[in-house]
Amino acid sequence: MRTLDSLERAVLLALVVCAAGVSIVSTRGLAAPASAPSATSSARPAAVAAPVELASLTVPVDKTPRPKGAEWADARPVLTSRRTRAARTCSALLLREYLKVTCSMGLAGVRQFAGPIEDVAVWVSPATTFQTLFGTESRGGSVVFPLRRGSGHVFRFFGAESAYDGGIYPNDGPLVDAYWPAGDASPTVTIR
Repeated sequence: MRTLDSLERAVLLALVVCAAGVSIVSTRGLAAPASAPSATSSARPAAVAAPVELASLTVPVDKTPRPKGAEWADARPVLTSRRTRAARTCSALLLREYLKVTCSMGLAGVRQFAGPIEDVAVWVSPATTFQTLFGTESRGGSVVFPLRRGSGHVFRFFGAESAYDGGIYPNDGPLVDAYWPAGDASPTVTIR
């Protein structure tokens, strides 16, 4: 019988906790994804702007506080420097120097592998049913982080799937790799 490594144990524990309806993710600074427009959303633009290349925008270099939930209504949809087919469920928004990457998939969790944790926020939509936990219904989550000169971040979205033998297995979802070398005019962001 094979033993689970520490990552597999952590993902399995997260799946069990999510299935029980317990939130283990900090939502400070992020709002839950809205399912329908509210009466207070009249300040939002009627049409969503077409995404533009991130490299064509000027990302501010001044530090500002991480945007709160309602502020994201003014964010600009952006296309990242590189994007692979594996990231087709993901989108990106830019607000000031902050990038918000959202992936709509059967999501078990998000992990930060590299970069400073200052001003980083992660949101995983809670599973409400067995079907949302294992990807037969879209669930998803987001990560918000600053794009700052001389810094970088790496995040991995993890999916969960059930197998023919009834087991639960984690799978690697999209990887977000962002870096901004001190001498470059703009950051490079890859979602793959």
